[in-house]
Amino acid sequence: MTGAPSRLTFWVLAAIFVTAAATNANDYSFLVPRQDVRLAMHRAVIDRTAPAGARYHVLVPYLTEPLVQLLSPRMTYEVAFRRVYALYYLSALTALFAALFWYLSLWFSDVQALAGSLLVGSTIRIVLRQGEYLDLSSIPTSSVFSPWSLLEPIAVTAALMLMVKDRRWLLALLIAIASLNSEAALLLPAIYLLTRPASRETLLTGLGYAAISGLVLIGLRALLGAAPLVAEAPNLQTAAINLVLYLGPVWLLAAFGTSLAPVFVRRAALAIPLYLVAVITIGPSWDLRLMTPLYPLVLPLALSALFVPREGAR
Repeated sequence: MTGAPSRLTFWVLAAIFVTAAATNANDYSFLVPRQDVRLAMHRAVIDRTAPAGARYHVLVPYLTEPLVQLLSPRMTYEVAFRRVYALYYLSALTALFAALFWYLSLWFSDVQALAGSLLVGSTIRIVLRQGEYLDLSSIPTSSVFSPWSLLEPIAVTAALMLMVKDRRWLLALLIAIASLNSEAALLLPAIYLLTRPASRETLLTGLGYAAISGLVLIGLRALLGAAPLVAEAPNLQTAAINLVLYLGPVWLLAAFGTSLAPVFVRRAALAIPLYLVAVITIGPSWDLRLMTPLYPLVLPLALSALFVPREGAR
């Protein structure tokens, strides 16, 4: 870690992030009344019969299935499935909070970065259990199975750190892996182009990253076949409430902090309207899971409204 000495050692941070993740992971893993829907969607992805969207989000189901199969001789497949995914949700949430902390610590003190990370920890419940306030159902069917949505903000956060450090080959590898998880990987080349100095090299590199993601996404569709599109009626009331609850007044802090944020942070934030337009025009804009990639783009802006960035970070 950088900056003045503090007591935020690795083990202290690990304990904090696991604690912040544990309750949400437990609720999202076990307190789900439609476990049958979650299990069926997982199996559909493995069997290549899932509807459009889920069928091509293969990274998590393909990584967890071998573990489920490994445990299933010792217990039923259903029990093994629940336990493996409980471990996954705990690990993914912990990794998300840790990744946000380490990225924010590039611009702010460790304590300030920790506050930003835990802000997500205190509000992410609305992402995991969106719609609960509408009909008192624990998790609506459309949100029961979406493990990829927790990896998307981790990928964006890791990509931002690699861009700051100019680790281009690692960034290319990350984009390829993120493309196996979801189409949100296409956001990463756009952020690269926005944050790097304008030049022919930057343009070619950014286009190369876009080509990597595009080839993976197209390859998945060619390999797994066409999938039926399941249309869901949009709910504007749900979208409005979810956006307010997503980060609460942090949206206002982000607006006030834009002019005070480091240059890299401001340039990366230019991807926010691009992503929102894509979500509104292509995806179900009421689905709050699609907003998780914005965590590392919005938080530094909000913290800039409250704290002075590290000396030299601007």
